[in-house]
Amino acid sequence: MNKQEKQDILLKAQNWFRTSIVVNHIKNTDKLKNPKEFNINPFMTVYLANFLMGNSDGRSIAKALNAPIFGHTNP
Repeated sequence: MNKQEKQDILLKAQNWFRTSIVVNHIKNTDKLKNPKEFNINPFMTVYLANFLMGNSDGRSIAKALNAPIFGHTNP
């Protein structure tokens, strides 16, 4: 597999994630009546950090995991 083929696969995966996962996440988040019902998948912490804070640095990941809207509070 050459470099262009690898790049094409990455672009297709990125497009799929944006059109499937992100769109459905926003739609389901809007339907929530009680934010505490939102269960966090630990494998999605980087995505949640980007969704809430706009980046995925360590501080943003920590804030996403402790965000009050997810039923957690800071100590």
